[in-house]
Amino acid sequence: MPFHELSKKGDVRIRITRKNELGELELLWDVSPNPRYGAPRQLAYKLDTIAVNRRLDELGRPLPKVIRLGSLRELSKELGRNIPTNDIKKALLQNASAFITAKLAYRGKDGARRRLEAGFTRYSVVFAGEKLPNGRLADAVFLVLNDPYWEVLNNAPIRPLDHEYMKRLPPVGQRFYELLSFQIFAALKNRRSEAKLTYSEYCTFAPQQRYYQLWEVKRQMSPIHRIHLESGYLKDVRYEPRTDAEGAPDWEIFYTAGPKARAEYQAFIRRTRAQQQEAELYLSEQAPESGVAAGPSEAAPPAEQPVESPLLLELTRRGVSATRARKLLSELAPNQQVMDQLEWGDFLIAQNPSGFRNPPGFYISLIRDNVIPPDSFENSRRRQEREERERARQQWLFEEQQLRFEYEHYLTEEKDRYIREHLSQEHYQELLEAKRKRFKRQYPHLPEQTLTEMAHGAIRGEIESQVSFLSFQEWKRQQGHQQG
Repeated sequence: MPFHELSKKGDVRIRITRKNELGELELLWDVSPNPRYGAPRQLAYKLDTIAVNRRLDELGRPLPKVIRLGSLRELSKELGRNIPTNDIKKALLQNASAFITAKLAYRGKDGARRRLEAGFTRYSVVFAGEKLPNGRLADAVFLVLNDPYWEVLNNAPIRPLDHEYMKRLPPVGQRFYELLSFQIFAALKNRRSEAKLTYSEYCTFAPQQRYYQLWEVKRQMSPIHRIHLESGYLKDVRYEPRTDAEGAPDWEIFYTAGPKARAEYQAFIRRTRAQQQEAELYLSEQAPESGVAAGPSEAAPPAEQPVESPLLLELTRRGVSATRARKLLSELAPNQQVMDQLEWGDFLIAQNPSGFRNPPGFYISLIRDNVIPPDSFENSRRRQEREERERARQQWLFEEQQLRFEYEHYLTEEKDRYIREHLSQEHYQELLEAKRKRFKRQYPHLPEQTLTEMAHGAIRGEIESQVSFLSFQEWKRQQGHQQG
């Protein structure tokens, strides 16, 4: 559910209501910012979704009630920008003090249907030097989760999210990623070829302005889609028209998961299985009826063993004896890339496991004979270099998309200014009424408010086609940005 106002300017009231067929309220979500600290906006959103949610995901479930975040400086560094610590502190207070009134139902990770009906703040924040619930003084920033929020976090399903990817995304692109990830996860889990997101639902829960003509919808969504298509999270996007419950134009947007989304899903599945195995192992070790004391693993080195070089550990991990490994490492050629050779061996063995009767001997021969892997093989060193180049390219792309969002805001302000300066109120009302009547004939069952919103959008669309505004590149130069 939305909590943050992602626009840089203006006030967006976050209040979602929905009634059932009998007219009874079945969904209420209302966020009331604390006027002392202001509405939680883009910085509060990044802090909440990057720093806080990362820790919540890493802790697993059930969560403790008290969560250590780190110092204000550490949080500033984690967000990847040189943000003043006072701004970080204010954003934390905005997140902690905004009051939620909720009435909703959700399905828990166990499949059970659960309800939340409460008025609450999500958590309290304790700064360094202040008292924690146990009476001790905090040495950093801590969160104390409030009961309704803690219960939802422990019971709600978890979906795979790449926090490093989220860190690079502009706020609107990140919010889209969070919303779509539920649908992508479900599609991959159930082996469906596409995930689906209804445009009107996206606008409600993003929250974003809703449009009623396809060209406006595509203009709004294309920059967001482009980010995730370029990154490989999405492979394809298509629209299918429909109408909402009130008969207003709407669209179902279908998404084909890209390689990045599939990799996230597989990593999440592996991590979940590993956590389950760790939990089962822990329970078996704690079981009092076992009657057997756990002894040291045969593979574990004795406690007095000195710290060895990383290459020695890599060789012994692959079955090479420590004595033979030390001898090999003492006879290396100058600048011999041992890890490249070991990874090449890993790749060949994985391709044909039954073809290697003595894998340790094969690794020994690769190192002893200084076998150079082919240029076509991407080892971890080359992969890291490629990923660093790709991260730099993605960073440029995300910054470019953020500028495009700001450019759209500029266009909106310019069109509003044009209307104020060139159209009298009477003339504008005449245009508005004419457009509204045309839409009324076309969509007779739409409510008056929706028709009026569509009429406003049509007028602004005509202004954009008739009036010369700065192009994106011209606007960038005016703002002092270099062209990419």
